[in-house]
Amino acid sequence: QDGREINEQIEVLDEMQAQIDSIENEMSERDGELRQAKQSFGKVNKEYILSEKERSKKEKVLAELQQEEAKTMEKVRHIRAKIEKSTKSKGKSDAEKEKLVEELSRYEAELQDVIQSLE
Repeated sequence: QDGREINEQIEVLDEMQAQIDSIENEMSERDGELRQAKQSFGKVNKEYILSEKERSKKEKVLAELQQEEAKTMEKVRHIRAKIEKSTKSKGKSDAEKEKLVEELSRYEAELQDVIQSLE
């Protein structure tokens, strides 16, 4: 009878050990899955940070180009006003008018370059 009880206890202990082994295997698998998930998250997070930095750089360049465009437009308006004023005033020479027209053309070309770089 004692031998049978001992055998039953051994069987119970063996079953418990098998359950423990199964739980340990499952935990090990989950640890591996968790490690992979952490790595994937790290990659995605790094890509997001890099894309945000790139977007920020592009926004900064765009803002600078828009400022340049505004400055150039102001120069063009100023020169147009000079030309209009000079055509109304009789004292301006044709050489001065031509110089203003050339200056205006240069700024208009500069503005076109800025607009093209914005596109």
